[in-house]
Amino acid sequence: MVARMSEGQVLASGGMDALMYLKTMRFSMEVFALVTLFVSAVILPINLTSDNVDYLTQNPYDPAKISEYIRFYLPDLNGTAATDAEEADEEAVDVIEAPEIYNKSIPPAPPGLIWWERLPNIPPLPPVTALGPEYENYTWIYDEDYKVVKYDLTDLDKTTMTNVPTKSDKLYAHAIMTWFLTILVLWRLRVYCQKALNLRIKHFQDCPRGAETHSILCTDIPGVVSQPPSQDGAAPKESWFQKFIDKRMNAKHGKRKESTPGTVEPLLNSMVDKDIDVILPDRWEEAVTKMGASGKSAEWLVKEEFQDLYKDDFESCHLVYDTTELSALAGQYEKAKAKAYHAVDVNVSQHMNAKKKVKPQKVLVAGPTMGKWGMEKYGKKPKKVDAFEFYIDRLEYLRSEILKEQVEAKKKEYPAAFVSFKTRRTQVIASQVMMSEDLSTWVTKPAPQPEEIIWNNLRMRSSERQIRHKMYIIFFWLLMAFYMIPVAAVQVLISTNSLVGWMQSIPIASSLLTGILPGLALRIFLILLPKILTSMLKMAGVIAGSQLDLGLVSYMYIFQFVTVFIGSFISGIFANQFEQLIDDPGSIVQIFGTAAPQVGIFFMTYILVQACFEIPLDIFDVVGLIIFKLKLAIAATDSAKERLMKSKEAFKYGKIIPDDSIVFLLGLSFSIACPLIAPIALIYFATRYLVNKYNLVYRSEGNYQSGGQSWLRVHDQYIACLVSFQILMIFILAIKEMIGPPIIVLPLPFITLGIGVGNKARYTRPMASLSLLLAEDRDRQEQGKAASLEDAPENAYLSPLFTFDEEDHTEVMNQCRLLRDAHAAGDFAPLSELANPYLEPLNQAEQASEERFHDIETSENASDAHIPGKN
Repeated sequence: MVARMSEGQVLASGGMDALMYLKTMRFSMEVFALVTLFVSAVILPINLTSDNVDYLTQNPYDPAKISEYIRFYLPDLNGTAATDAEEADEEAVDVIEAPEIYNKSIPPAPPGLIWWERLPNIPPLPPVTALGPEYENYTWIYDEDYKVVKYDLTDLDKTTMTNVPTKSDKLYAHAIMTWFLTILVLWRLRVYCQKALNLRIKHFQDCPRGAETHSILCTDIPGVVSQPPSQDGAAPKESWFQKFIDKRMNAKHGKRKESTPGTVEPLLNSMVDKDIDVILPDRWEEAVTKMGASGKSAEWLVKEEFQDLYKDDFESCHLVYDTTELSALAGQYEKAKAKAYHAVDVNVSQHMNAKKKVKPQKVLVAGPTMGKWGMEKYGKKPKKVDAFEFYIDRLEYLRSEILKEQVEAKKKEYPAAFVSFKTRRTQVIASQVMMSEDLSTWVTKPAPQPEEIIWNNLRMRSSERQIRHKMYIIFFWLLMAFYMIPVAAVQVLISTNSLVGWMQSIPIASSLLTGILPGLALRIFLILLPKILTSMLKMAGVIAGSQLDLGLVSYMYIFQFVTVFIGSFISGIFANQFEQLIDDPGSIVQIFGTAAPQVGIFFMTYILVQACFEIPLDIFDVVGLIIFKLKLAIAATDSAKERLMKSKEAFKYGKIIPDDSIVFLLGLSFSIACPLIAPIALIYFATRYLVNKYNLVYRSEGNYQSGGQSWLRVHDQYIACLVSFQILMIFILAIKEMIGPPIIVLPLPFITLGIGVGNKARYTRPMASLSLLLAEDRDRQEQGKAASLEDAPENAYLSPLFTFDEEDHTEVMNQCRLLRDAHAAGDFAPLSELANPYLEPLNQAEQASEERFHDIETSENASDAHIPGKN
């Protein structure tokens, strides 16, 4: 049923972001279906019919390859060791070196001569004439640097380019297939760029009137200090970072030449030997002068400036305020309210269970942890008090403090404001113009959705945000270097059979260890990464949830590109032939050519772990289901069950999209070097498509709707995948000692980058914002509503901390009073009013789900009709 669900149903249920994500999955499935078809038909037979693996893995002690005069230190032809030490060694010998043959501590030879002395256990060499009379004038000695190499290869390596010998004409087929796959991917990428643009335009056209469609965000308002003095006149406490920024601002605005605010005064000297001095207006001083002369606030200044620029098209303005203290109070209130609801649920559950007695609820209260109010009411020492009496007093106190702070917070202004206009056309113009010649003041951009704004980050000016971003980049690369250590260590340990060596004697355990464990270990190392990068992005000054997710999409991809692809690739190459590299560092090129295709097998298992285990298990979510059932069984009140039934997990685009792009990178890069990886990548994307389609429609919900902005990031990542694929093929073909094939592939990275830049130039601006013509068309359709934003929610761009849910507060207070009075009277019969039968909420939820799906099916035809290119 999920597989047959139409795009209209997905759009109606999951929104444009969900539909755009599924489009990327469709793109990946199409690409790898075609890649699998062509590499299986052309490349795989070529690899299988070659014999380089057999040549490399044949008996290295073959008499045809080894001189009979050095067999005294080599295993015999039956593989038995020639010495007791070698017989005791059960491990396979990859590299055998010549023993010490000559005595190094001998006296110098007579002048003009060189001599040497054999060690006692070394047999003498016969005269060189044993090879024939033509060698009568030759002299020979043992070569102490000679090595016998045995490659660690398996039958699976016969499917890779490792099986194709050097200087083989078959390599031309690999070069031509590289061209073919590049053209295939670029063709599909261009088709899907147009589809993504159509969806973005549809999103712009279908956006309801109000909020972000008619608003812009104006930052760096001049004359506004982020941290004004407190009411007692004391200077605000600033961090070292804020002091640094303030110092820069003072230096910038304190050394200008005096000028009349709002004017440009060119001092043109008639003397041709003097420079022309132009004094630009100081926008900061100009703003301070205006506010000082009028005695009004920064909100008045913003209204004055935008009304002057846009006349009657200006609608309203909402300044952003410092809600740091208000946020702390709201957090305490929500925490106390959650505990109060939980205490009510426990008591009602005890009452509904006839075998249990309703126990009095007590809580341990520490007065100093609750400030002055806690000290006055409960003293310094911790004490146990009646839970419901405490929650009533605490919630009522916090409510009054929140209402007071809501008034006080509006006196603490941030240098940012949301400005709304009466028409979409004006919003498009205002969001893209340069409002001031001083780029550190009056910076305008499209407004994000109200529900996704990170309000506290709006206090930062552009200069602070730029510095924070640079610091973020530094810490990001340091974090990446730190992650490289465990990733490389796991590769080396597993590839050299140094990890849990006792398991190597068990065939099944050995296969599991070397096949599954590397990919699983790599996934474990990446679990905490999204949370770390999210925290770092917030500290860097990101102002909206969509920007946070888009930043995560980019940086997670870069991180995994370096650690998973490059790091595992390089460490895997050298780990596969680790002993040979240590013994003979000069063989690095030969090692690369032999082991590079083998690394594709490791990445094949990495993708297989996700496709067969991680993704399918996500749809069952056994742990989440058990926790949900336990919570549902414990929840006794109707409100508790309702809160639980409504809870949904947000779909994590910032984590999922980079994972998909990395799999696309690995699958494409090794599709020719290791053709079996292509069908496994196809299985991954098919599984991901079905599972995430189900999650997006039924299980998850979005915290915001960016309208599919992720496609541009995905496009850049797929272009990087193509270039990486081409560079890898150039290196592998070059190491195979053929001049023609790598030269054939050499132009491809430049062609791909050129096409990628062209796609960006063609699609970036149309996908970034609504065009002026389309905005005018939409305004014409909404002419009846052009007078005011009647459909926009009231105070949409006012922080939600300035609203207080009185209805919810009244409900929790009434429940707490009911429990308090019930305990005081010893009569718990009124608790039945708070309890409902266990199955009733489930039946209500099931009915609501059926009604929802019916609404989706009803809207399917209408939704499909509006998708550009659908017909």
